Amino acid sequence: YTTWDGAPIDVEVVKGEFRGLPIICVIKNENRGKRDGIVLIRSFMHKFNQRDSKPSLAMLSPELFAELMNFLEKASIQSVDYAVGIDADTRFDPKCIFNLMLTVREGDEIMGATGYIRPDPKDLGPFSFSYLYQNAEYLVGQHRCRLRQSLTSEKVTCLPGCCQLLRVTEYTCGDHILRKFGYYPKDTDGLF
Repeated sequence: YTTWDGAPIDVEVVKGEFRGLPIICVIKNENRGKRDGIVLIRSFMHKFNQRDSKPSLAMLSPELFAELMNFLEKASIQSVDYAVGIDADTRFDPKCIFNLMLTVREGDEIMGATGYIRPDPKDLGPFSFSYLYQNAEYLVGQHRCRLRQSLTSEKVTCLPGCCQLLRVTEYTCGDHILRKFGYYPKDTDGLF
């Protein structure tokens, strides 16, 4: 496939089972960052939902698209309605995804939702400077910034990547929005 910054990259696709669920892992031969993986999977899910209309595959190679598509179809998945984003160092509450789905289903205009994020005191200790600082940062980001945005404009500019659910639509996973999200800045680009 072609990465979000325009470089060709090889992948290895590994399929298996985890706790009775079929899983697939796309292993890139080099690290192009988190954004690259996000753009790749969102693009695939949207193209998968459009497969009957033979969409342009954009960044996906026909071989990779076919392999991923066949995996989902073999698992009896005919469409992908939601994408869950989670960081490798994040643990979800057992009801997190269910509650995020309930939130998104409250209205067609809701394109995504994020859970409440808090650091785990087990790793750092509940009174360590690192834990207290991280907790304060999350509180400010979630409550002061995102809550205010949500209440005033009914839109939030950015969901935290470690705990999010998005609808798979043209507005969240289409080529146009992914080109904007995946734009690789040039040296001549300014702030405005």
